[in-house]
Amino acid sequence: MTLQNAYGDKEFPVRARWRWRKIVTAARRQRNSRADKALIFVIFFSVAGVLIIALWGVGSLTSTTFDSFMQDDNLFGKFIGVVMVIAIPTLFMSWLLSFGDAGLPRREQRRYQRLAQATPLTERQGQILALDAVSDFDIGGWNRSLEYLPLWCAMPAPLRTKHEKNASYQPFLSFQLTGVDSLRNHLDQAQTIVSTVDAEHRIERALGEDSLSLKFVDVLSNPEAAEPVQRLASLTGNTEAAIRKLGEAPAGSPAPLLWAADVMLTIGLVRSVYVAEYLDAELAWKYLEQLGKVAFGTFSSSDEYWANARIGLAFVSNSREAVQRFDTTYRDLKLSRWPAILTTFPHNAADQIPDVVRNLRAKTPLAD
Repeated sequence: MTLQNAYGDKEFPVRARWRWRKIVTAARRQRNSRADKALIFVIFFSVAGVLIIALWGVGSLTSTTFDSFMQDDNLFGKFIGVVMVIAIPTLFMSWLLSFGDAGLPRREQRRYQRLAQATPLTERQGQILALDAVSDFDIGGWNRSLEYLPLWCAMPAPLRTKHEKNASYQPFLSFQLTGVDSLRNHLDQAQTIVSTVDAEHRIERALGEDSLSLKFVDVLSNPEAAEPVQRLASLTGNTEAAIRKLGEAPAGSPAPLLWAADVMLTIGLVRSVYVAEYLDAELAWKYLEQLGKVAFGTFSSSDEYWANARIGLAFVSNSREAVQRFDTTYRDLKLSRWPAILTTFPHNAADQIPDVVRNLRAKTPLAD
């Protein structure tokens, strides 16, 4: 299993960096790790003891030797020498510990993957998750696994049981595992989803009556469309003609509308209800495959897909700041080493697009 970025960080994959020392040190202080303090204490006195024995020998520390040492005119110099001999190795050991902290996020992610029994993505799965890469990159989330953050539910039963008995228990220092309750509370507040039935209903409506594309069709077909079209053109730097053209269906294909934004947002929804344990992995990937078909059947390249997603974001947010943030994130993503940038965009035949998308235009006022 290939390492991902450290959650909350954008460098891919996670590497040993000196900047991790502060994070690990802060985590230790927050947890008041007595074991770590005891380890440093033992290392210091072990180094001191070994060096003293090595310098004078086990049998040479007699009272005569000690008296001779005390009567030496250069006693202060010898004292400084002893301190240096003890301090330098101790500082060296402390440096080694700091170097270990710098590489801890890398080691802990390997341990997480091992405990979670993580499996590599297939090529197709990687292509689908790449359709949500901008959102993941924006928050430093994971884009190479169905879960976008480290989860308690992925851990083996003994660790989960320990956490249930002690809510403050965390097995990792460089990141925290997220529990299902906080994820479900967020979904309830943001999407009013509190059950598997709610989750499936919301996903199925996302490409139909709740889609941005349908709302966009309503705007284009409105006699007073000039103002919102002009606003959308201004926010995105497109012409009004280009915005209106999104409602036109090329031969053999559905109209582009705002399907890229619909796909991107719905992938995020599917992954959110998955990590909240409202869907199992098999059903989540079934939904994601349908979303992949929409994207790959409607758009011919990743650039075309993300350009459409950008317009959709402007449409739903009506915010210049949101568009600027998207532009910055997308630019930085393209300059990064994230696999999503190198993932191929498999343009599929339009007949693979799900019926809910194919039939939408026929039900709208734009239909011929």
